[in-house]
Order: sequence, then structure tokens, then C-alpha cells
Amino acid sequence: MKKESRRVKMTKALLTQSFLHALEEKPLPRITVKEICEDADVNRSTYYVYYSDPYDQLNKIEEAFISSQTTFIQEILETGATNNESFVEIMCKLLGFYKENKYMLRVLFGKYGNMRLEYDILSYFAKYVLSFGESKKRKTKKVLQDYTYAASGCFGLIIYWLQTDCEESEKQLAQKIAELTNPIRN
Repeated sequence: MKKESRRVKMTKALLTQSFLHALEEKPLPRITVKEICEDADVNRSTYYVYYSDPYDQLNKIEEAFISSQTTFIQEILETGATNNESFVEIMCKLLGFYKENKYMLRVLFGKYGNMRLEYDILSYFAKYVLSFGESKKRKTKKVLQDYTYAASGCFGLIIYWLQTDCEESEKQLAQKIAELTNPIRN
């Protein structure tokens, strides 16, 4: 896969920021390519090099986030297992990742966001993060249902935490999540 140049990355970042600003204010069907380009100070023809329309742009933003989250989680779980890190330490790292992407997540989970993204993140969170350190034998359908149920509550806490500008530290929230999920993780 060819690496993107700095200029391409910057252009996409500007278009993403402009798109998120628009999505924060109004629903996707009312967002136009013209307003995204004007806000980003990018030519419309440049926009069409990367995206076919705002729906495509949203889809690509979400796919990129899911991909980066998946890669990040796999790395912290592998490192955590190697270094015998606790669940709280793993959660602190993941919360730091979410905090770095706070604005994007607040918009994507906001009133004009896409529930499918939340479901995709929740599913991955439930399947891999909450079951960190557990043997593969115990991953039955019932256990995965319990994880999904617990993940919904935990992810609700994370979203609230992001919306309130992360008033608690990552460690405080990670400890709450550990306490809430301890019965199913043990």
C-alpha cells in the first residue's frame, strides 16, 4: 500500500475537520460538498479525488477510525499480555486513545452521528477488551452476551466522560469500568 504524502494527509485532515464541524451542526443529508470545501479552503475537484459525497466521506472517516482503534487495541493487548499489565492499565491506554480522538467521537456519537459506528466499536470492545487475559475456552455465546451487555454500560460511561471534557482521569474511569465488569471478567 502506497504511503500518503504529507500534503494529502493535511488535505484529508482539513476536509475531515470541516465535515465534522458541519455534522456537529446539522444532519448528514443537509451537508453539502460546497460548504465542506469552503470551510476547508479546498477546491471541489480536490474533494472528489478522495470522496464521492458526504456519505462516502462519513463512511471513510468511520472506517479509518475503526481501523486505527483495532490496530491500537491489538497492540495494547499484545503488549499488556507480554508485560502482565492489569485490566486497569490496559483501559487507561484505551481511554487515552479515545481522549486523543475526543472531538471526532463527540461529533460521531452526537445527535447527528451514526449508531452503526457505536455498535461496531462496542462489539470490538466487548469481544476483545473486556475479555483481556481470559482463556479462549470460556468465550461461549453466553459469556460474549454478558460482555456485550457490560460493554454497553461501559461505553455509555466513556461517551459521557468524553462529552464532559474528561473530568475524571483515565485511571479513575478505568477503575470504575474494572469494578463494573469484574463479576463477568472473573
